[in-house]
Amino acid sequence: MTFEELFKDYSNTDAYKKLSVASWRGYAYGAKNLSHFFKDRDATKLRRSDFIKMKDEMSNRPGSANLVLRVASILYGHALDRDLIAANPVANMKKNKLQGHEKWNPEEVRKLISEADERISIAVALAWYTGQREGDILAMRMGDYTDGYIALTQSKTKTEMKIKVHPDLEAILSAIAPKRSPEDYIVSGTKRMGDSNFRKLFASESKRLGVEKVFHGIRKGVASSLAENGRPISEIAAMLGHKSIRMAAYYAEQADSTKLAESAVSNLTSVTVQASY
Repeated sequence: MTFEELFKDYSNTDAYKKLSVASWRGYAYGAKNLSHFFKDRDATKLRRSDFIKMKDEMSNRPGSANLVLRVASILYGHALDRDLIAANPVANMKKNKLQGHEKWNPEEVRKLISEADERISIAVALAWYTGQREGDILAMRMGDYTDGYIALTQSKTKTEMKIKVHPDLEAILSAIAPKRSPEDYIVSGTKRMGDSNFRKLFASESKRLGVEKVFHGIRKGVASSLAENGRPISEIAAMLGHKSIRMAAYYAEQADSTKLAESAVSNLTSVTVQASY
């Protein structure tokens, strides 16, 4: 059974059908890479050393290699459940260590909002003032913005959210409202901008303006900014739509420790007494 056949079999399961569209894309990408690397070889007869070789050959793409190994493990889990294999050859295989997305600071966000292409400017403003992911931002419609709130359902987690619109974002939305109908996309108008086209334009604009960081880093910048301003992890998790406090803490971990310490000191309970010295 090739990886193409194994993936086709797995894609017919209820577990796969319940995944988000974003997860389907990731799984399809991983399966495509597995099929390309191993071609017509029988996936049930591959050994651990085969995957170590694949990982080594993908050393210039560590993130992609990790995704492909994750998909391989999921497919092998499916094969195990159906007695097609006796053991998972990629179980507990060490993943590549990745450098996290570098957070954005307010000045960088401000620069792109004020100087970038209108679509990128709007997307960056939405990212900063809502804390949402790229795909959810591109999917936002003008009709989702009502009574001072933006309503959405996160594509990755299916979390339903209603986010209070910041006055600065409200000014931007009010400015573009005459050019948009309720069905239009906030970022791109009548037609949703494709992920690939958005990333190409974003990379071009951010490079032109001297801010060469990935879009997802804005989300981490939001968490860090909130943490530095003394907001609790529970609030950060609520804004980002994280169901796990641990995940929100991970996003906020790049917060400036000096600012956090200053906030902590200012919130200490006073114990001032008359000193005897």
